[in-house]
Amino acid sequence: MFKRSFVFVLPLCLGCAPIYIAPSVHPPLFEKQGDATAAFQVGSFGVDGNAAYAFSDSLGVAANVSAVSRKNKDRNRHLYGDLGLVYYFPFLSYGRLEAVVGAGGGQSRGQGVELFTDRHLSAEGSYLRIYAQPEIAFASAIVDVGFIPRFSWVRYFYELEDNRQSNRTSQDLFFEPTAFLRLGYRFVKVGLQFGLVLPTGKVHDPQTQFVHLGMGISGHSNIFDIFLNEP
Repeated sequence: MFKRSFVFVLPLCLGCAPIYIAPSVHPPLFEKQGDATAAFQVGSFGVDGNAAYAFSDSLGVAANVSAVSRKNKDRNRHLYGDLGLVYYFPFLSYGRLEAVVGAGGGQSRGQGVELFTDRHLSAEGSYLRIYAQPEIAFASAIVDVGFIPRFSWVRYFYELEDNRQSNRTSQDLFFEPTAFLRLGYRFVKVGLQFGLVLPTGKVHDPQTQFVHLGMGISGHSNIFDIFLNEP
């Protein structure tokens, strides 16, 4: 019975022919100038690489790459990258407030079956994305935990194949609330993240995956502490 329920719930969570696949979250959790972070993550978004660097006591930069590539050309695949500017404000001993704004783009192909109609859909195209990512977190040497209510504006340029082909454009604003947990010690931690990807407007044919789930490993250090400290 559990398997039958799971098979029924899964289509409710996944878009029919997803073009936009929400990338992973990677909160830098900066404390001071010179902090640098990097992560490798896998999940519903595919395989992601993330990096960030604090170039002042309040600002930093972030970069993200996300990809899925399968040998079967008829399966879902995508390649995406973005750059962002980070504002950060550490408070008390372990509190972190951050805001990341950025933009990027990618190419993707998605296919699936439309819920209730059994209509087979296949969409292929590109998209532009602008995002705003506020973050509030607790960060210590052992555990990082926090919440990210991210917003992403996405504009699609695609072809929808349904016994026909047509050039289309559409756009939507997505609300992507995500919670994350990282455990480890000081420089290296293993993390989990779970969230939703919710369109605020009309759900278009090239939908998205509505559930965001992933895990990975991340590193955090300070460049100045490593290279510039005197013995």
